[in-house]
Amino acid sequence: MSKIRINPAKARAIRSVDVKRECERRILEVMPIHKQNTTQAAALDAMMKHGTDPAKWPKKLQERQNSAMAAWTEINRLRERSNEIEAMEPIPADLSDDALWV
Repeated sequence: MSKIRINPAKARAIRSVDVKRECERRILEVMPIHKQNTTQAAALDAMMKHGTDPAKWPKKLQERQNSAMAAWTEINRLRERSNEIEAMEPIPADLSDDALWV
């Protein structure tokens, strides 16, 4: 069986949509969609019951909120890094490289 040779000049260029897909994959590792939805619903419920200041919430809810905020901070960092990567010229070929997302 012969090996398939790929001409680098004809290889598909990495596009913004590829960066977005990789970013989404990383975001879902931090917090899957169902957990994002649950977290948002819990925060809304807590605000309706206890007000908008998490410092006034019961301790258990404060701890849950702090954990959620840590995840949201990482998600926002990934989104910002995604924008930076999309602006690179050319966009790096190996989007799965963790060093690219630091």
